[in-house]
Amino acid sequence: RHGMVDFNQMRTFTADPLIMVEGSGIRLTDTEGRRYIDGLSGVFAVSLGHGNEEIIEAITAQHRRLSFSSPIMTTTDRALELASELIRVTGGRYDVVKQLNSGSEATEAAIKMARQYHRQSGSPERYKTISFYRSYHGATMGALTQTGWPQLRNPYEPFLPGGLHAHPPIPGGCRACSG
Repeated sequence: RHGMVDFNQMRTFTADPLIMVEGSGIRLTDTEGRRYIDGLSGVFAVSLGHGNEEIIEAITAQHRRLSFSSPIMTTTDRALELASELIRVTGGRYDVVKQLNSGSEATEAAIKMARQYHRQSGSPERYKTISFYRSYHGATMGALTQTGWPQLRNPYEPFLPGGLHAHPPIPGGCRACSG
């Protein structure tokens, strides 16, 4: 009853909370011992599985060396190594990498960069963004502005101005053609 979860009415959640206590590979276990397949992978952050020893060892080694350095005024040798590798695996199409903490933060940064670009290039009126209906972009306010699921958005309105939604393409047909 002391913690909050996203996109849930807390009164409903606290009446029958789903509390996970353990993860192993793709499986999660709740307080009642029920096991689940982690289809969300920690909202896409645990795609290599829970309890992955190789990842645990790498995290432990890095924490012994350096746990954190503020990205506001510094970077780290490891962050620069990762940036170089990302540039390499994308075929050199990019020459700068902005590393962020989460998908929500990446969405926020993309909105900010687009707005800053247009403001600095003399077009401050170009601030609108377009995303698809039925899309998910995160739980922060800017990311929710882009999210296309009304049931996730409605409890938190109003959002940033300029967030527009379009219907996604339908493979093999068109929206007007489907009956």
